[in-house]
Amino acid sequence: MHFPALVTSRFNTDLKQDYQRIIENKASKMVGVTAIQRKLLLLMYALWKKNEIYLEPEQRTSGNHETKLLLRNR
Repeated sequence: MHFPALVTSRFNTDLKQDYQRIIENKASKMVGVTAIQRKLLLLMYALWKKNEIYLEPEQRTSGNHETKLLLRNR
């Protein structure tokens, strides 16, 4: 989960803001990376549990996305 958290902290606009806020007053940036790792795990679990796909913020507002089933059929 370390490398996905590093990439997310650079390129995902939502989690990048969280990362910047967390490391603002910390001595080590590893605290921020660990927090992003936890957020990613919680996000993956929630998406898996609801059988949904992740949409970037600009995709959420446009409304022209197709929904597809993931691993489980309900």
